[in-house]
Amino acid sequence: MQNRHFGILAILLTGLPLMAQIYVATDGNDLNSGTIDQPLKTIAKAITVVVPGDTIYVRGGTHALFAPININSSQNGSDSSRYHLFAYGDERPLLDFSATALGTKGISLRGSY
Repeated sequence: MQNRHFGILAILLTGLPLMAQIYVATDGNDLNSGTIDQPLKTIAKAITVVVPGDTIYVRGGTHALFAPININSSQNGSDSSRYHLFAYGDERPLLDFSATALGTKGISLRGSY
């Protein structure tokens, strides 16, 4: 009887969407996997690996940015499967766009959800 319940649980879990948590930190590396122990370096890289339903957590510190962050319409989510971008816990990330060209937008958002 116990094996039957395990089989039912396995069937139920296979239908659930897998939602990833991607981490970005000032001491990260864009060749990392994006886990909390191996965070990415840039939000721009994180945007290229997330899928609808995923969450990007940005760790505290000053994130020096040299180009705008572009979120295009090709990266649309949906009402039921949104992208999320948050500061991690109580940490306070500062996005420093001072190295970008004068008059350049820091974040260009053209996607939905």
